[in-house]
Amino acid sequence: MRPISFIAIIVCFSACAPLLFAPIGLSTYQAGKAMAEGAAALPYLARSTVDINEINLKQVNQKLKITVADTYRWAYGKNFDEVPSDGDTGHQFKNMRQATQLLQKVLAGYGIENPDKYVFTSIDTAKSEGLILFAAVNRQRERFAVDGGEEGKKAVRVTKNDPAFYSPYQKDAAGRSLDRVVDWAALTTECYQQQIHQAMLLTMEANKIITEQAKPGFWQAREKWLAGGYMEIFETQDRQTCAALDIEAGQVEPPQ
Repeated sequence: MRPISFIAIIVCFSACAPLLFAPIGLSTYQAGKAMAEGAAALPYLARSTVDINEINLKQVNQKLKITVADTYRWAYGKNFDEVPSDGDTGHQFKNMRQATQLLQKVLAGYGIENPDKYVFTSIDTAKSEGLILFAAVNRQRERFAVDGGEEGKKAVRVTKNDPAFYSPYQKDAAGRSLDRVVDWAALTTECYQQQIHQAMLLTMEANKIITEQAKPGFWQAREKWLAGGYMEIFETQDRQTCAALDIEAGQVEPPQ
């Protein structure tokens, strides 16, 4: 693959004022840590000046199970050396259903059993503010019923053909456990628009899945998010992720 520096200015518009992310530089070491950190590090990778080939080499040296090159091969059918300099092969996903299909291709390429049991989900109630609550989940059922949302309302049947399938569910309508959360993060809507950044997300989450990781705290975050506390979740995540990557915290200013 030809060298690429991917610098993105990410702007998330709120009802009051924009959230502006200035470009930052990550060392190759920090970029490698970011790829291991998971989805919460994606906004920083999306603004990184580190060459994607360096990231892929770092993953190889770290002996990660799946590299960005693997993702391009399995998800998009492209050898890494034929990918254009901007990483765009015309395969951007537009929603969580399409993203899930690509994830499952990566998992199948690696050889994991039952790749269809893993789903990308999002809560979009703050999307107009430039944020979503993303989660990769292990879900053992392709058909289930969930609470109708209002007292007295009948349960709603959901299949993988329904947009509602790509929302996270702790329990079904009968109170049985449904989703086990592998990884989750508050993501800016701009940080996953380019295919190269989507490929990074697919790579990070596939590695979380095959190493059987599980990030705690999602269901509590979900309740706070739905109650309007999405900026608090994002700010807390920013501090924690910056600490993990050894970069300056507070680079994102909340709306005033």
